[in-house]
Amino acid sequence: MKIFKIGELSKKTGLTVEAIRYYEKLNLIEEPSRNSSGYRIYNDNTLNTLEFIQRGKKLGFTLNELKDLLNLKAPKRKAACRDVKEIADLKIEEINTKIDCLKKLNKALKKISKACCGGDDSAINCSIIKILSN
Repeated sequence: MKIFKIGELSKKTGLTVEAIRYYEKLNLIEEPSRNSSGYRIYNDNTLNTLEFIQRGKKLGFTLNELKDLLNLKAPKRKAACRDVKEIADLKIEEINTKIDCLKKLNKALKKISKACCGGDDSAINCSIIKILSN
């Protein structure tokens, strides 16, 4: 098993040292052991967990959701695949709700943008400014 100091782990993952310490504080990663000089020593498991977190964040999972997933992943938990799927399905619902909201915003913005002449008149007279001012 390979061991890393926090700076090495930071370089391998692209995370800042502060982010790694923050994840430790949130108990997303195991508390590392320390060497004789008091430096934190991390192992491959921590590296894998940090990579798991990064991939999860790219998919839109929050740190709390990732903590839940990591807890389900723990061998002692004996969680079922359906428990993990439930978290993923809730995230899909959340994303779909956001997409619906963004579509409505897009439609509203297009409407007020279309109402604007886009000319060289003073911005004070712009229909977009007037709509936002009411």
